[in-house]
Amino acid sequence: RTLVLQKALQVTVINSTSLGLVCYICGCVVASLMSLKSHGTDDGLRAAWDLQKIWHCLPAAFLFSLATALGNMAFAEGLTSALFVVLGKFYTPVAALAARFILGKFYMWLEWFALMILTLASATFGYLQAFPKEDSGTSAPVSAVLLVLASAAVSASGSLVTERILKGEVAPFHIQK
Repeated sequence: RTLVLQKALQVTVINSTSLGLVCYICGCVVASLMSLKSHGTDDGLRAAWDLQKIWHCLPAAFLFSLATALGNMAFAEGLTSALFVVLGKFYTPVAALAARFILGKFYMWLEWFALMILTLASATFGYLQAFPKEDSGTSAPVSAVLLVLASAAVSASGSLVTERILKGEVAPFHIQK
């Protein structure tokens, strides 16, 4: 998926969010078919398309849409898929730190230490790609690096908002999705 996004968005004048829209439509079709097959029309399909629950989940959906748009903008700026994946690891410490405040989760010192190592390794790789030595190849645009970091932070926020919203739900996962 990441390689396809990178290639498509670097060489085409296509609207970058159209790929995200196509993924969303395909996901809706698959989830609707799964709901219909497993629970029928009343308990499955109507529950999956309940407007009150859809409205309740809109903040999380907005955050995920924003994260996708930021990632697509980074690809359009010329970011490589390898750097996108490495810088996307910024998601993990942001999610852990925000989970402490949003969900009240606690982590041991060893988990925080592992998160620090992961973050520093990703930051080092990202720095070396964004600011290479003069004699090495092309550098990654700093704006693209910042877009990926923003995408990871927004995506982490979206996952925590989603977890908080769906915590008390009793419907099967594919119907909630």
